[in-house]
Amino acid sequence: MPSHHKPSECKSDFPRNSWLVKVSVFLCEGLLKQMGLPIRGRRSKLGSMHGPMNNESINGTHPAMLVAQRCNSDVQIPYRFPIDRAFHCCDREDCLGKSDRYIIEAAQVAQDAQAGYACDYCTKRQPMAFNEVKECCKGHTTLAANIAREPVNKQGKRQAIRLINDLYGKGIVRGQVENTNLRAYSKKNDVTSAEAIMTAGTVGFYGRNYVDVVEALQDNIIRPNSTKLVEVDARCHKNGKITFRDVAFLYGQRPRDKKIWYLSPY
Repeated sequence: MPSHHKPSECKSDFPRNSWLVKVSVFLCEGLLKQMGLPIRGRRSKLGSMHGPMNNESINGTHPAMLVAQRCNSDVQIPYRFPIDRAFHCCDREDCLGKSDRYIIEAAQVAQDAQAGYACDYCTKRQPMAFNEVKECCKGHTTLAANIAREPVNKQGKRQAIRLINDLYGKGIVRGQVENTNLRAYSKKNDVTSAEAIMTAGTVGFYGRNYVDVVEALQDNIIRPNSTKLVEVDARCHKNGKITFRDVAFLYGQRPRDKKIWYLSPY
């Protein structure tokens, strides 16, 4: 897909001829400049792992995943590492020693960008589901009036072509493999389960409660509208009761048993 700023170039840097490496490397400033990758900003890969990569048109992934999933895959390794002399791969000495602060900054910026992308992706509104559907119906109605005197087979062909053009031009057309995977791995309680492989589950963490408790104890700052966890008490099926629980207070009142006393609130 071309970039808005550079129409003649792909915004994802395909073909990635300068990215090809035979072994895994840690990306320092020198390697990033050789590959033409950004060193600052939300797309910075400073301190991340890369490779091996032997094809300029395919995302980096594991062969076993391609065999098992039977579709395109893209493995993103989120870890950032300090550039140390033991595994420094380029000839630039100025890459060493000064990059720790930049790596921390790059990790934080990338984390913000990934969290924002995930939130936007989970809550995005597909254009074909709203106004575009109405416009599509108007177009078919007008087309039906214009070809009303044509034979039935020609009318069906024209309507089918118009429908396909609308879908390709304004909607999302998925291949059979992608359709099968989305249906096979879909979960009602996790909208991204069919499109993401996670190494750990995610839960809501109400961190404001703990901050409010610390501020109340240390700085005498009392916040009247502290975040509380709302739950439905389902022990009685006929009369479900909504309860408000302060998770920080419950954590503070945990038993002093040594097995759980040092348990992190996370």
